[in-house]
Amino acid sequence: MPHKTKKMAEKEVEEKKDKKSDNNMKRIVIMLFIIVFLLALALALVIFKEPLLGIWHNINGDVFTYHNMTYVKGNVGSITMYATQLAIYRPVENQTFSYTLYLRNDPRVLDKIPANITEKLQRPSVYVSFEREPLVCNYTSLAAYKLGEFIDALGLYKEGAFATLELANESGYGKDKVKNCSDAKKGESVILFKKSDNDESYIHQDGYCYVLEVANCETLETSERLVLSLMDTMH
Repeated sequence: MPHKTKKMAEKEVEEKKDKKSDNNMKRIVIMLFIIVFLLALALALVIFKEPLLGIWHNINGDVFTYHNMTYVKGNVGSITMYATQLAIYRPVENQTFSYTLYLRNDPRVLDKIPANITEKLQRPSVYVSFEREPLVCNYTSLAAYKLGEFIDALGLYKEGAFATLELANESGYGKDKVKNCSDAKKGESVILFKKSDNDESYIHQDGYCYVLEVANCETLETSERLVLSLMDTMH
């Protein structure tokens, strides 16, 4: 009987050893599984970084579509900007150029400004002209600069001007710097900033003249709305 008890004890010891070995193996398998999973996750993040960021931006509203164009909302310092990528064909060079358009205003919000634009700017020259009232607004210089950037991207010649001879003379220029809708013709477009005849900004086209009726000093908003409308004609 004691001999049998000894054999049973040895068997129990062996069973405990086997059980302990099985438990250790399970822990090793689980650890290996976790390591493989983490490595696979890290690899997926590297490979699919851009698509995942795109999904994240969409969830957060940083990427959106406006008029079939994809816009990315971002910050430059404390300034919020809206950017989109354009492919612009220049017939003179017979090449297509990539251009990043930056807007200070959300293009969806700019839709509040009515714009009736049906034709592209005339080649080769564009004159950006001002009546007196918009010149005193805070963002007029920025509006003219950003508009000039877009005209340059189209491969057109641009020049600043004044709507009246009186204003040109006051600014130290002569009659050569006077451009208004009467000067717009084939080959020469005129973009005219003037005070709105009501309490709202709006844009309309008079032949080859693009009239920006500015209310409440919305010079920058109106100029960016014109750019968006011109982009629609380019499509």
